[in-house]
Amino acid sequence: MPTLAGSAPRPGAPKRLTFLKDLVSDPHIEVGDYTYYNNFDFPCSFPQNVLVEQPGNQARLRIGRFCMIASGVKFMLSGGSQTSHPSAAHGILVGHDVWIGYQAQIMPGVRIGNGAIVATKSVVTQDVPPFAVVAGNPATVVHQRFPPALAARLQQLAWWNWSPAKLARHRRAIHARNLEYLVQTAA
Repeated sequence: MPTLAGSAPRPGAPKRLTFLKDLVSDPHIEVGDYTYYNNFDFPCSFPQNVLVEQPGNQARLRIGRFCMIASGVKFMLSGGSQTSHPSAAHGILVGHDVWIGYQAQIMPGVRIGNGAIVATKSVVTQDVPPFAVVAGNPATVVHQRFPPALAARLQQLAWWNWSPAKLARHRRAIHARNLEYLVQTAA
């Protein structure tokens, strides 16, 4: 059973901001470390945002590490028989370091790549490439966060899989927001 309030992702964070993993006990939902959820009203309400179309559904929602899920985001799981998306029975996969904006909707079978950003109130009906920014209904790519070569290097670096000790060693490069420097120092 989720606690009334999970642990805060940083000291002094507002009570509406909590690590998502602390709130989830449903076996159909898997959440990576350091992923947090921001809910304006009641932070432990996240499981209510995972909507299941069919009883007995075996589809799963998998969310990676270091993601941010804003208030009101909805994830629709389907068993696959009532949707046209071929991978709907496989659930929804959200990569690592993904930001999903306020009241976005993620439809069955969607895969959201590492480092992607989903804009507020977007409806994601198809897969989102890594490091893409998507917006609209249906959501389409409006921008790439990084040039292709840097995005590929970040995918290879996979900093989201690092141990806490390695993250701490490279804290300055991460906080500098200089990705070229991070890629060079961590290689």
